Amino acid sequence: MASKGDKYRPVVTIVKVKNEVPTVIQVSGKRYVLDHSDTKK
Repeated sequence: MASKGDKYRPVVTIVKVKNEVPTVIQVSGKRYVLDHSDTKK
């Protein structure tokens, strides 16, 4: 089991790229989305 401070190399899959920046990635089966909360629309 992993402990706090342990280091490992996960497999990261880039799902979506916008303006050459990965905006959606997948790590160990979980999807992560880049959130620009400071962007005004």
